[in-house]
Amino acid sequence: MRKFVFVWIQLFVIARIFGQNPETDSVTRLLNQPNIHDTTRAQAYIVLSELLYPYNLDTVEPLCLKARSIAESTLTKKTNAKVKHALLKSIVDAVNNIGYVYENKGEPARALTCYLKAVSISEELGEKSQLSIALQNAGFVYRNLGNIPKAIEYSHKSLTICREIGDKNGESSVLNNLAMIYNDQGDHKKALETYFTCISIYEKGDDKTMLATFYLNIGSQYDILKDYKKSLEYTGKSLEIYEQYKDKSGIIIATHNIANVYSKMGDLPSAIKYLEYSLQLNKGFGSKTYEQMSLDKLGKIYFAKGDHKKARRYAENSMRIANELGYPENIKNAAYLMFEISEKEGNYKDALKYFGLYVGMRDSIANQENKKASIHQQFRFEYEKKETEIKAASKAEKERIEAIAKKEKEKQQLIIFGIGLVLLLVATFAFLIFNRFKLTQKQKKIIEIKEQETREQKHLVEEKNKEITDSISYAKRLQEAILPPQTYIDKYIPGNFVLYKPKDIVAGDFYWAEAIEDLFFIAAADSTGHGVPGAMVSVVCSNALNRAVNEFGLIETGKILDKTRELVLETFAKSSSDVKDGMDISLCSIHTKTKEVYWSGANNPLWYIQNSEVKEIKAHKQPIGKTDNPTAFPSHKVDARPGDTLYLITDGYADQFGGPGAHPNDGSVGRGKKFKYKQLENLLLTISTKDMTVQKNALEEAFENWKGDLEQVDDVTIVGILL
Repeated sequence: MRKFVFVWIQLFVIARIFGQNPETDSVTRLLNQPNIHDTTRAQAYIVLSELLYPYNLDTVEPLCLKARSIAESTLTKKTNAKVKHALLKSIVDAVNNIGYVYENKGEPARALTCYLKAVSISEELGEKSQLSIALQNAGFVYRNLGNIPKAIEYSHKSLTICREIGDKNGESSVLNNLAMIYNDQGDHKKALETYFTCISIYEKGDDKTMLATFYLNIGSQYDILKDYKKSLEYTGKSLEIYEQYKDKSGIIIATHNIANVYSKMGDLPSAIKYLEYSLQLNKGFGSKTYEQMSLDKLGKIYFAKGDHKKARRYAENSMRIANELGYPENIKNAAYLMFEISEKEGNYKDALKYFGLYVGMRDSIANQENKKASIHQQFRFEYEKKETEIKAASKAEKERIEAIAKKEKEKQQLIIFGIGLVLLLVATFAFLIFNRFKLTQKQKKIIEIKEQETREQKHLVEEKNKEITDSISYAKRLQEAILPPQTYIDKYIPGNFVLYKPKDIVAGDFYWAEAIEDLFFIAAADSTGHGVPGAMVSVVCSNALNRAVNEFGLIETGKILDKTRELVLETFAKSSSDVKDGMDISLCSIHTKTKEVYWSGANNPLWYIQNSEVKEIKAHKQPIGKTDNPTAFPSHKVDARPGDTLYLITDGYADQFGGPGAHPNDGSVGRGKKFKYKQLENLLLTISTKDMTVQKNALEEAFENWKGDLEQVDDVTIVGILL
């Protein structure tokens, strides 16, 4: 537990006095001794909780609550200053341990409350050792909650105290946490500096195992910074220490990292050698996570070499272990490799299956619980809607049958009356009446057969309708999976909004975002068509953008669009028919530190507002797709400054019909007129100084008011960015 040594040492001495060993049974017998002081009893419960951790986590909290109850109860009595001090220290220990239980149970908010309580009491007591631990624990939770300023503040306070009291282990633990914070924030140079400080603490000591861990972390940082030579140097140092101490787990991790670096350097034989060595070590060790990662990496290497047979063998084993582990990240990586192999082999059915699994896992990593709730709500709505329709149809059918029966009954009564009348008048008409009755019965039978056929046809239509609705709903989930979560965009551009209004359940419009070091790319795109065909094209186009940036390493906006067009045409070239689908797009690249902006567009412009004036960079007049006489897309440096607002738009908003003609109740008739770009430009200028959320709401309200009762004519996407 990131905690104490003090309590255990004290109980060790007490247990020795009673002739016991400092184990669980020793502490239990100690608690049963008569007349032991409440301070010792409280500390004994705390030590017992630590002895049971991590084997029985559920017992830790009750034991610590017991210790806290004893200490707080005794504090209400008249005690001297020394006893009061010891009791308060026991409360700090208990609260700290309870916080750790909450942290392990996935309740960080409750854990933080406990740690802050421990900080408060430790400050009151002047207990620097306990205060440094409580501050470190609070900083760790703040980091996990995403409150980085607080995480750094509390970690630095803990670091200062550790250095004051000479706690080297505590100092290195806090530094390691700070290094992880810097790494999370993308400040890899600061993370490196911190790891080197950790090394300076351990280099002169006898215990080299922690030194190996820091060497490994430094190697990983150099890998991220693409300094592969230094990455191999420090990871190699780590491997030497792990081999010296026969630390099999460390050896597996180090060899895997070395293989990963060799792969990035293009030295595939060395990468394969280290990966196979890592797999061999794993046979008797059973580290499923690194076995899966090694198999995945080998599959990628053989795929890159064009050996699809070996690539598939490794990929299938990687997929199997990833499913056993159940970690979304592992499943995502394995699924994408299987998708690439299946696509290359021409097995498009498997390719589509694995790509669906890949995007599903990628989305679940960022926003899994929200996605489940959204899907559940959607299915619940569809179910209730369908149930209402069925009930209404059943009621109408019943009323129709009753009306037919009533009508038939009235008809029969009329026939009987007629027969009686005719029999009374002329007996010779009896035969004609009988024939008439038989004819009526025959007609009734025909009607019943037709009604049965109608019911069967209705049932068949309902089944087909359900199949189609289920397919479209699944397509919607797949399309939503390729859209970046709002939290991802907020992380890099705090001031933004995304107005996204599909015309149908699925859309041809989509928005896209990706971060590469200090560059953040964001785009609004309009694929050919809308509905299901448009959605299918949007998946192809989004995948091409991802590959242009991540696989081909392009960062210039014009070249990204050139490569995206090439990949889209390559995909559609596999079809036997002449496919001319593609997309229009407005693509921005924003340097998150310098705020420099570059932009390229295919048929869609860039608008930005500066000094209360709308400025426009016109789009290149050709789509991302098949076109006559294609030319390279230019990259424009945008003369934008901090405080300016950028707008990426598709044509759906400006093309919407509405206005007076959209409101039949006001006495006007017709489809109205288009909103048009000029009116949209004036609207953006009016709202540009407002908060981004307010801007989004204003755009949505203006759109709905303009559309009125008319149908939405196209998908709508507008992305706003405040520099």
